[in-house]
Amino acid sequence: MIELPEKAVYNDDELADSWEEIIANVKNGTYRDRYKIGDKKTCDFASEGSVVMQIAAFDRDKKADGGKAAITWVGVGPLDKPQPMGNEADSWEESSLRKFLNSNVFERLLPCLKNNIASVLKFDKIDGAYQNFTLDKIWIPGFYEVFGKKQYEIFDTNYGCHSWWLRTPQRVDRSRRTGYFYYYRGVHFDKEKAFDEQLRYWANEEDFLPCDFVNGVLPCFCI
Repeated sequence: MIELPEKAVYNDDELADSWEEIIANVKNGTYRDRYKIGDKKTCDFASEGSVVMQIAAFDRDKKADGGKAAITWVGVGPLDKPQPMGNEADSWEESSLRKFLNSNVFERLLPCLKNNIASVLKFDKIDGAYQNFTLDKIWIPGFYEVFGKKQYEIFDTNYGCHSWWLRTPQRVDRSRRTGYFYYYRGVHFDKEKAFDEQLRYWANEEDFLPCDFVNGVLPCFCI
């Protein structure tokens, strides 16, 4: 008789499985049977605070060593401390925020996560043309992942009232040696109004900030 994997168990609307158990289920190949898009698990980033992470995708993000990462996790809310993209950043690749996430924040994770988070390939367009590829362990969402045709399913509806950076540059001001980055402006959902009046903001030419502004940081990683 074939034994089917047990379905996920929840405690207070969060997965009861520990991170060690989630990683074990990735390694034994039962993660898609046990978990679903939208499942949540709190991750401790030490001095940067605890963030509830949410499953955004299965087998989607490309790993540095080939193949696809099993589970993509995206924060439900940002880290406790807002951060600038960088004083003179004109791309995600060169930003101090990227360095901060892939060093300071990564080093604060539980050992089981540090040892099993996958480096994944990320890309974005600069000035609407050049595709900027990076390899990241901890990253923030890009414009196309939130608003584009290849968005993560969790962004298909209103995503809360937080404001946080997108890693996608909007334009570069060479004279000021600074870049402007898109950001997400959260809106409150009012159940008394029709849903079509409550749709999230779609990023447009007004939805960007200078890179030296301080804004929320929505952490993401893959295992």
